[in-house]
Amino acid sequence: MTIPELSQPQYGLQNVHFERVRFGDTDAAGIVYYANFYRWFEAGRSELMRASGVPYASIVSEGLFMPVVESWCKYRTPARYDDNLKIISWVAELKAATIVIAHEIYVGDRLVCKGGARLACVDDTGRVRRIHPSIRDIVERALS
Repeated sequence: MTIPELSQPQYGLQNVHFERVRFGDTDAAGIVYYANFYRWFEAGRSELMRASGVPYASIVSEGLFMPVVESWCKYRTPARYDDNLKIISWVAELKAATIVIAHEIYVGDRLVCKGGARLACVDDTGRVRRIHPSIRDIVERALS
């Protein structure tokens, strides 16, 4: 799989969220277990949507869902117990039925990892649908 190179936008829709590394997030060497970064990506994605005025619960209430259909992460440097993680999340791509949310995670100004997820808009039967109009309007306004 080719990992997309996604750069932070100079403008537009983005959010900063903080998480503290807990002891249970680390492995025997005291380094954050790799899968935990995906949890923090999801937290960043949820906070980005909430900050933009479209919490995920409002999408679900209309019978639509946004499952992850692809995800990736490039690890640069380790994070350790009690580090304060800065999670920067932004919309990197918007298509008819999918949206890519990208993330960078820092400890201070040191890049720990970068990655993202492609989400598809589906209905309660699993059929692909166009991105919800409220999401599309907010993202298009922010990106213009």
